[in-house]
Amino acid sequence: GHGAPYAVTEAMLDMFLINGGKGLKDAQLEDEDHPIAGQLMGSHPQDMAAGVKVLIEMGYDVIDVNLACPVKKIRRKCRGGHLMQRPDEAIAILSAAKEAAGDDAPCSVKLRRATDDSAQAAANFDRIFEAVIDLGYAAATVHGRTVDQKYIGPSRWSFLRELTAKY
Repeated sequence: GHGAPYAVTEAMLDMFLINGGKGLKDAQLEDEDHPIAGQLMGSHPQDMAAGVKVLIEMGYDVIDVNLACPVKKIRRKCRGGHLMQRPDEAIAILSAAKEAAGDDAPCSVKLRRATDDSAQAAANFDRIFEAVIDLGYAAATVHGRTVDQKYIGPSRWSFLRELTAKY
């Protein structure tokens, strides 16, 4: 309630929402919080779908899937940006989240431009990004750095320029 026209939560793990307790308590909304997106991160389509349902029941206006977080502890369970190297899994999660949201809330997604600078990573991004469009996601935010770069070094602005021209 600080006057922002739109807000997105920090990334919440699907399991924290599903299991209740502190994770669920931290996700509670106040009336003045709207419109707000619940940003969700997870490893398995069925858990992400369950997490989406919890957020919708709590009154979140938008579901935002995180495929961008580069943090190492996330890598062990392959979620966030590390899913960019596993396009089939990433697409299954995007599909499950969109299906769970149905007509109750639009979905958006955060992505990195790739895992690294390899041709395979670029191909993985293209597959995932095209799935985002095909699945009917309302918006996509693309970070101009790779997952391996974390938050260090230059963003590749030319990538973002080319991406917007292509789509």
